[in-house]
Amino acid sequence: MNNMPSESKSIKVKDVLILGFAFFATYFGAGNLIFPPQLGLVSGSSYGSALIGLTLSGILLPVFALLIISFHGEVRRITDHVGIYTYNILLALLMVICTFVSIPRTCATAIQLGIQGNFPEVPFIPCVVGYFLISFWFTADENSVLDKIGKYLTPLLALILIVIGSLGVILPIGTPVTATVDNPFVNAFLGGYNTGDVLVSFIMAALFIHSIENKGYKMAGQRNQMMLYCGVVTIILLPSYLWQPSFYGCLCKR
Repeated sequence: MNNMPSESKSIKVKDVLILGFAFFATYFGAGNLIFPPQLGLVSGSSYGSALIGLTLSGILLPVFALLIISFHGEVRRITDHVGIYTYNILLALLMVICTFVSIPRTCATAIQLGIQGNFPEVPFIPCVVGYFLISFWFTADENSVLDKIGKYLTPLLALILIVIGSLGVILPIGTPVTATVDNPFVNAFLGGYNTGDVLVSFIMAALFIHSIENKGYKMAGQRNQMMLYCGVVTIILLPSYLWQPSFYGCLCKR
């Protein structure tokens, strides 16, 4: 009888938007700022086919991976089909990649492009300390981390990206040039994987599922439905902000 409220709980649009915005902000990391402009630069006038490749591997594949994990309930139920130690090996590899690649790259990109790119005289170390203090505030409580990101960080991130993208379109720095790669679609598809968002799905799936269940959607069907809706929000938002830097890159002259 105690489970009846969870079974009858209707999905709220507010919950979908907050969690969907948080999913988007979680996926949109340093790789999403670094690789799309580079892909646009080498794709040139073949920018359209490159966008399709980037969308498939950098947007749809990560979200589909998250949905599959949600339908199974946890990552281990997927990896156990490969071997009993696969989950532990995967977890160890992800921790190494996050510790020595993803986290330093995100910090360095935020500081070097966001702060020192505009204010070169600002010292690096204090910025690093401030960056991780802010990160700690967002992530200290697993029950509220996605709410904080969805309510505060995502709107700020979206505003900044809208301004940057609008300036790039209104004040272009050039015209698209000939592609320098033989197959822009394949190059962008492989390059989109470098954003690391597929790995993010495996790393963050447990937190995403916990956050959904923490809002009262505890039944498997409700959880999967919420994950699907949040995934749709992510699929809508990510192209808007991945296509902008890649378009900007295709306008750059080499």
